[in-house]
Amino acid sequence: MQKRILPLAITAISFFSLFTLNCTKLDTTDIGSDLLPAVDNVNTFADTLSIISTQGVFLPDSTYIIRTDDHALGINNDPVFGQTNASIYFQLKPLFYPFTIGNPSDTLFPDVDSVVLCLKYTGSYGDTLAPLQVQVFSVVDNPPYLFRDSTNIYRNVAFQPGLGVNVGFSSTNTIDVTKLNDTVKYVNNNGFSVKTIRIRLSHLYASALYHRDTLSANPFNNAFRNDSLFRQFYNGLAVVPAGAGNQLVYIDLASENTRLEIHHRKKRFGGGIDTVYTSLLLNSNFYGSTANRSSSTANYITRNRPALP
Repeated sequence: MQKRILPLAITAISFFSLFTLNCTKLDTTDIGSDLLPAVDNVNTFADTLSIISTQGVFLPDSTYIIRTDDHALGINNDPVFGQTNASIYFQLKPLFYPFTIGNPSDTLFPDVDSVVLCLKYTGSYGDTLAPLQVQVFSVVDNPPYLFRDSTNIYRNVAFQPGLGVNVGFSSTNTIDVTKLNDTVKYVNNNGFSVKTIRIRLSHLYASALYHRDTLSANPFNNAFRNDSLFRQFYNGLAVVPAGAGNQLVYIDLASENTRLEIHHRKKRFGGGIDTVYTSLLLNSNFYGSTANRSSSTANYITRNRPALP
């Protein structure tokens, strides 16, 4: 029995020795050990990186805001980003030429009711409980006429046209965004508006519009005859913050609810007088030989950032 066990034991030991000597997967190697990281599932890589950076202000601001974007208006003080001032400039124009305020057969002149600037409100940023004060000015476009309307001109937020006279009914106008959800109904149920900022303009400005109408008795004041004559009289309006308030409101100038409402009187069919309105809008259309060019817009935004530490 012992004679049989001894040869089997010697054979088993021989096979085991041959297997262990020829199995290279169990061998360790030191080739490339200087390139391998010291990772053994206990010691791991570092979990932090050293970053060297420089903080600065990039000037001038090259942000572009096109006519279909929401335009910022107001003043906002932020403890981190500093103070932001935003003004809007735009041209509200007739959709066709020659243009008349009302129908020639029933519009009454020189009766001037009112002119109201309507701005479509889309949202706000900042302290909405603090009413925002703004002023409305005419735009002055002196040579080289950088604010002339064109579909090929894109202006960044550093562009600012010139300001003319204050054309608001009041020297300053207050915007309370908490009340813009209220529905404003017009006289004789001739319309209504919701989420619209309404600013009444001065009698002097309203009279200037009326007396330059195509129906005016003075033929030399025919500013509504064509677009070229209209731009000589009217270069647009500017709405700028007046100092009070701590918020930015956003205006959709391309909306049909952004308009210049010219309220005037007309003869009622069957007798009597009604008060109606005619609108000037932000124009982006061409009407063939009438040469009605696109309205121009600009959003001037300045940021006074806090001093760097």
